[in-house]
Amino acid sequence: MGTKEEPRPSIIDSLVSIGLLVIVMAVCLAVYHTDPHVPLMMGSLFASIIALKVGY
Repeated sequence: MGTKEEPRPSIIDSLVSIGLLVIVMAVCLAVYHTDPHVPLMMGSLFASIIALKVGY
């Protein structure tokens, strides 16, 4: 029986996810003066899309 390796995101996937969250949060807070909940939900959505792409 072989062991199944868990999928791992690349460093690029991780940096894009964090970078997008920072950019979206900065724009939403500075330009649109929204609550921080909106960009956090958008960042969580993007992180979940990356997780699906990786195979979780």
